[in-house]
Amino acid sequence: MDDKVKILIIDDDKQYLQMLKEIIVSRFKKAYVKTFYNPDDFLIECKKKDSHLFIVDIKIKQKQKGLIVDGRDLCSQISRECFDTPFLFVSGYPITEEMFFPKVANCFYDFVGKAQNIEILLNRIKILLKLKSAMMPLSIKSNSIKEYRLLSGDKLRAYWQNVLDHDRRFVKSLMSQLHN
Repeated sequence: MDDKVKILIIDDDKQYLQMLKEIIVSRFKKAYVKTFYNPDDFLIECKKKDSHLFIVDIKIKQKQKGLIVDGRDLCSQISRECFDTPFLFVSGYPITEEMFFPKVANCFYDFVGKAQNIEILLNRIKILLKLKSAMMPLSIKSNSIKEYRLLSGDKLRAYWQNVLDHDRRFVKSLMSQLHN
């Protein structure tokens, strides 16, 4: 990550949002983090197409409107314009892979629980940002989402291998600490 990276985060939990922003800025010195509570403002910023990562809460409560906005729907709304920008979904509720299909079939995404260890979240951010920077030259050459996906298949496999390797090391480290 040679240049500044722009990360957009939307969440209805203001404390979590502020904490996450502070942690990301302290860990990733070249990160510019912009936070949102309002989905409309988030969508406007996303459409500028200059972001490197979207971190999106799955259930965003809009108290003034009495609504709950589904973060997966936000992803669907902007994925055609920002198909090369990864999404990291977060939730305080239990989440599974099955929750994402078919809603986010056109997005590259990952997900973590808010209660998971912060190091797991930060590692996913790091890997997604590396993936985004590796994919940028591909997106410039690609004229369509289909062509882009074909070109980026190896990058996606590398991403998941990286995630699995990190998670294995993390679990192994925890287990060794428990046995000591």
